[in-house]
Amino acid sequence: SSEGRAPSAPRADATHIPQETSSMTPHNSTFQLGASDTVLLTVKAQLSRLGYDVGDATSPEFDRDLDSTIKHFQQRRGLFSDGVLGPQTFEQIELARHQLGDRVLRFDPVRPFRGDDVAKLQGKLSDLGLYAARIDFVFAETTDAAVRDLQKNLGLNVDGVAGPRTLRGLDAVTRGSASGNIF
Repeated sequence: SSEGRAPSAPRADATHIPQETSSMTPHNSTFQLGASDTVLLTVKAQLSRLGYDVGDATSPEFDRDLDSTIKHFQQRRGLFSDGVLGPQTFEQIELARHQLGDRVLRFDPVRPFRGDDVAKLQGKLSDLGLYAARIDFVFAETTDAAVRDLQKNLGLNVDGVAGPRTLRGLDAVTRGSASGNIF
């Protein structure tokens, strides 16, 4: 826990130090049909961006439309489809937030990139025989090495950054190709 490593500024109670998190709400929050909270506006916006029908996206209400959408999302993500918006569902919504090409991906050992975009990249690299590890949604050392291999094979600058040029090269070699190592 980071509580034992509180900043040197005096604090009466170290338990109030906020934990840094990339998710949109605290890990222990849950919402279900009938709830109302402004965080539901963010949830609705993200699910809408992913193509889900969330009903009234301007309402902070957890209504029947959102309940149905959450159940559908949970089912598609392999979660228990109970309509409860809890830690696992929040985590999956966060992972689904980025699609490949939305952001530049690179290895950052302190704050690794996580998401569906990373999983998609890992899958494409795997199809080419460049990535043999489990698809885990995390841009770590193995993904970095695979991106560098791809860049080398494409004659690009080898920096491990999956940016526009690398992704265009990846699309060019994966479009219409069957599984297998093409290099």
